[in-house]
Amino acid sequence: MQKIVFNSGWLLGGQAVTLPHDAQISEKRGADVSNGGHGYFPGGIYTYEKTFTAPKEWEGKDVLVEFEGVYKNATVSLNGKELAFHPYGYTGFFVELSDLIYGAENTLTVVADNSKLPNSRWYSGSGIYRPVWLHVCEKGGLRPESVKISTVSIDPAVVKIESPVSVKADVDGITGEGTSFELTIPDAKLWSDETPTLYTAKITAGEGDSVEIPFGIRQITACSSTAGDPCPEQIEIDCGKLRQRHRRLTTILLPWPFVKPL
Repeated sequence: MQKIVFNSGWLLGGQAVTLPHDAQISEKRGADVSNGGHGYFPGGIYTYEKTFTAPKEWEGKDVLVEFEGVYKNATVSLNGKELAFHPYGYTGFFVELSDLIYGAENTLTVVADNSKLPNSRWYSGSGIYRPVWLHVCEKGGLRPESVKISTVSIDPAVVKIESPVSVKADVDGITGEGTSFELTIPDAKLWSDETPTLYTAKITAGEGDSVEIPFGIRQITACSSTAGDPCPEQIEIDCGKLRQRHRRLTTILLPWPFVKPL
């Protein structure tokens, strides 16, 4: 499975843009716009396009595009054919690029409709404001986020690996295979907020189909000290509210710069 950065070479209204991108920040502000809930910026309908060549070696494989976030009401089309609609602006989603033309140019179009305001208590931004990735997968093989790794116990340290297809796993020389199996990690170092130790599971499913998944080993239990429950380690959680991570002037979230762009 190959993961490719898909952030460059996009057009918005004929102008070149690089993702992540906030289209709303370029609108003209007004005192009477959306009751001020969007920073007095009006919304709109924004059409992004990217033309790219699908190599012939991709033929016979599954090609998916991953959007980490589009605000909002995103319609995704390939070569004029609508493939998917994703209304919510704060969740990522995958779209399989069926009917690709191999060895030739293809045009991917994303329309973000944030024209109906107000729809947020804060400045939301508009458009493809989070990174985009392209995944090239072996037919019937591994897919993004298809392999699940969970902690079964910490003493001894046992992790469970689950996959919709049969895989082989290697964690520091400890191996196993199948669609659901457990691995015992000797002398494991547990993950904590002070010592965030991570392991890497090397997952393979057939010739050349592989992925590396980092994970930590930890067990979390909710207990009540007032009820006399044993709490071996107490961690106070200050506020359980998670919101969109804002910047002062925009909502753009930048990607990790470690994968070669296409």
